[in-house]
Amino acid sequence: MSDDDFEIVRRVWAAAGRADPEGMRADLHPDIVAVPFGADLEGKAYRGPDQVVGWFRDEILSTWEFFRVIPEEFQRVGERLLVTGRWQARGIESGVDLDIAATWVL
Repeated sequence: MSDDDFEIVRRVWAAAGRADPEGMRADLHPDIVAVPFGADLEGKAYRGPDQVVGWFRDEILSTWEFFRVIPEEFQRVGERLLVTGRWQARGIESGVDLDIAATWVL
């Protein structure tokens, strides 16, 4: 896909899959606001690259042995991106493997 926004998403998620928070930070917009599903349930949002990277380090890297976001389809919906795909992870403590369909609005 030639759209630059889609490529940025791919790069950030590839860095996440490598457990590379600083690689993620390189492509995060200064005004990013991330509201992961679990955070949304608690009324939380992560604002700016520092908070997003902090969330990734504190919540994802400390919980999952690996955590991969696999984007499969991209669509523009107005000024947003609709991305469908999967995430795969393995729990550090439980050893449980997950392979779950996912949808993101960016």
